[in-house]
Amino acid sequence: MDTDEDNKIIAQILSGDQQAYARLVNKYKGPVYNLVYRMTGHHQETDDLAQEIFIRTYASLKNYDINRHFFSWLYSIALNVLRNYQKKRKSIQIAAEESNFQNRKVVDPHNPEVMVDRMEQSRQLAVKIQSLPDRQREAIILRYFQDLAFKDIAKILDISVSTAKMRVYRGLDKLADLLKSEEES
Repeated sequence: MDTDEDNKIIAQILSGDQQAYARLVNKYKGPVYNLVYRMTGHHQETDDLAQEIFIRTYASLKNYDINRHFFSWLYSIALNVLRNYQKKRKSIQIAAEESNFQNRKVVDPHNPEVMVDRMEQSRQLAVKIQSLPDRQREAIILRYFQDLAFKDIAKILDISVSTAKMRVYRGLDKLADLLKSEEES
């Protein structure tokens, strides 16, 4: 993501060009929507939460530090909105759809049994990811579903790179334990 371009757009917004904000929203709506959906598992809330994230971001632009990457700052706001949402909704029900894992590859697309098996595995994985502690779930989603480097995760979560790695690896360990215990039962 181009920081110089973002900073130019932000300068335009801060000098009164409210229409310039639409360019930032268009640029980042996909990644924000994807993050929100992966964190909540609910299509219904995703639109509302993404909109809330962009409203809060707009309201906070005057506090934006141009020495930071806008993308990291936006994701920090997004994660705070999502944390607040999840505090309000302690028991999140999982909407497990095949679209949760659009990027996966089906080994044999002509074999319905393989496709159904993969869909079920994806659903189980989505359920297990949602059951991880918030900090580990955030780190895993940022790493594997948003495809971010550990240094970017560290910036977004305002933690050290080693802590970001620790959260991802502990989350993966816990996820492996959860999947293993399900297989055994």
